[in-house]
Amino acid sequence: MAFCALIVLPAVGQIGDPYAAFIDQRIKKNPLREFLNKFSFSFTAGYGRTFYKHQLPGYGVINKNDSLFTGLYLFTLADSSNSPFTGYQNWLNAPEATEVDRFENVDRNNQVLGDTTRLGFKGNSPAIPLTLIVHYNFLERFRLGAGISIERHSLPTMSPFSGEEILGKYSPNVKNTTFIRYFGVAGGKVYQKMYWSYFVDIQIGKVKMGNAFDKSVLSQGIFFNIGVPVEYEFSEYFRVYLRPSYEFKNYQIALEGAGVVTHRQPALYLHFGFRYNIPELPRCPLKAKTPTGYDYPKKFTNKTCRIQKKHVHGDKAYRGQPFYKKQNPKIGENQPNLHKYKLFNRRKMSGGY
Repeated sequence: MAFCALIVLPAVGQIGDPYAAFIDQRIKKNPLREFLNKFSFSFTAGYGRTFYKHQLPGYGVINKNDSLFTGLYLFTLADSSNSPFTGYQNWLNAPEATEVDRFENVDRNNQVLGDTTRLGFKGNSPAIPLTLIVHYNFLERFRLGAGISIERHSLPTMSPFSGEEILGKYSPNVKNTTFIRYFGVAGGKVYQKMYWSYFVDIQIGKVKMGNAFDKSVLSQGIFFNIGVPVEYEFSEYFRVYLRPSYEFKNYQIALEGAGVVTHRQPALYLHFGFRYNIPELPRCPLKAKTPTGYDYPKKFTNKTCRIQKKHVHGDKAYRGQPFYKKQNPKIGENQPNLHKYKLFNRRKMSGGY
């Protein structure tokens, strides 16, 4: 019986993770740090492509190129044969109304009407966003949060659906502007393998469009951004991730006395950055390193701590690694090669661990 017990005891001793951190429950932790540890902070840069599109079924567009008027002018179908008529330029962002003369012998062939053809314009333009998000993490799977994004945004040169040989391309009066986004975010983890985690989340918020847009005639709703973040975990406190996403949004521009033009503005984004949690334990202050060329036992003092896992000194708990490394590394993860085999120690006759 005694022999059988000796065989079983080592197996019982290996139940669970032998490298898991042991923190005595009687050790008092900082409650503020424990609370803040539930929050994570994400910072990303990225690249986006915004696809502009609008249709003009109740309007016409004329391409003027004479000594008085130059460029594309939008007008209502009621003014399709009038002279002069009220024409609108920059109807994408900041419309300007002008009384325009129509010359029958020239302009009749330089206009496209929305009642006889599919009239509208489309184009796409780049965007470079910088984003900061604060998440509250719970149940080890879900997270809620809020964020802000600053986006350097370009306005597109647009092509008509039809009649490009007559109208040419539409060019806005401003090339670049700045968007500021405020949004809430909710998401959850759907799959995990090793150190890779896969999420689905949604951002809902408002875009504050830049100075290129005339706010007095602009109206817009909220935007919806659906993303699939993929994270790689360096530690429980530090992750890098990639987030492809698709965004739905639109806005309207009011033309004084001529109705409203609705602009669709969906976008594709690719964000990359990192996510950081405030550690619930401070870094161990006893982190003096053994001088190069000496074996560890020779210089071991009570001012030196080489524990890489979470551990206890006296009545306080500490983490043994910087925030970007795992706090409970298994054997060989941080030092896969013996010390004596490293470049500057190869000729030494002793040492190594």
